[in-house]
Amino acid sequence: MKDRELPEAARRSKLIIGSIPQPEVRKNAETARDWKYSEEAKYLYRMAVLLRERLIDLIAKIDRSRMPDPIISFTDLRNWNTLAAYRLTRNSQGLLYEINFNTEHYVDVEGKITWRFGLNKLDSKRWYNS
Repeated sequence: MKDRELPEAARRSKLIIGSIPQPEVRKNAETARDWKYSEEAKYLYRMAVLLRERLIDLIAKIDRSRMPDPIISFTDLRNWNTLAAYRLTRNSQGLLYEINFNTEHYVDVEGKITWRFGLNKLDSKRWYNS
């Protein structure tokens, strides 16, 4: 197919080369203003990286390499007792390291999606400044 036959969006796009899609998936989730879980994903990505850096990487990897950042997703897991699930296999898009949050535990509060067990899940200032 010649360049002039490509749609405009395809001509402006950037080819993703490599096998680490997490940064691009995160960027898309955090900037998707038309997605109701965008702000929650932004918060959870920050907390996941913080948790990995401060707890997991220090003890989990013998060779001291970094654990990969997770993919944050939201799905109705059809079980009220499940808050979230970590996939040990690839998801339907072929991505690894996914934490899937149960949408059953999110409610709409004044037009904003909120975790039903509290607005402030963690004291962010305490975690970031320690």
